[in-house]
Amino acid sequence: CDMLSRQDHRWLENQGVLAKLRILAVWIDRSPQRRQKWKEVCHFLDLPDKFIEYDNDTRWTSNYRMLADGLQAKVQINKYLEHQVELSLQSFTDDDWEWLRQIHGVLSKFNELTLFVSKKRPQISLSVAIYYELPDLLHDASEQRGRFSKLDMDIALYYTFMDEVDTYYTALVLDPRVKGDLIRQELSEDDDAGRLFNAGRDIL
Repeated sequence: CDMLSRQDHRWLENQGVLAKLRILAVWIDRSPQRRQKWKEVCHFLDLPDKFIEYDNDTRWTSNYRMLADGLQAKVQINKYLEHQVELSLQSFTDDDWEWLRQIHGVLSKFNELTLFVSKKRPQISLSVAIYYELPDLLHDASEQRGRFSKLDMDIALYYTFMDEVDTYYTALVLDPRVKGDLIRQELSEDDDAGRLFNAGRDIL
């Protein structure tokens, strides 16, 4: 990432906007000189000089934190890219930032629900509500024009998984705070709700 060939520069030009933000974060972090330059740009703009956090290619939480930092530092990032020639990355456009904002919005809900189920006393009875909320989130995202438009296929697979597991619904019915209200609310057909209630009784 320190010495780039002409081929490397062409490769960078063809990367997606999320990959470009990731490359920039790693690029700055790997060099004391570039970190110093980042600070100088931020101080010149009289804006925060927090580095863009990124630590892993596979964990979605790492991308979530990177996006949060990047969106907070839009002005600093574009100004930094204007004043360096080592890395062939163009400044991010308004469309680029909008796309990153949409990704962050989806991951933000995943982060909220992950923290919710990771608390000290998680309960399986709350799983159904979360499973219903996530498809709603993905469905809303899929209705946006652009790269989220194919999420409908993922939503169908998601619901198929839930329909094949009665344990979650049984736990929900047994929870005195919820009972069957959520199931009746989410399922439009009375027969579907009745089938789930009967399955829960069979398990018990």
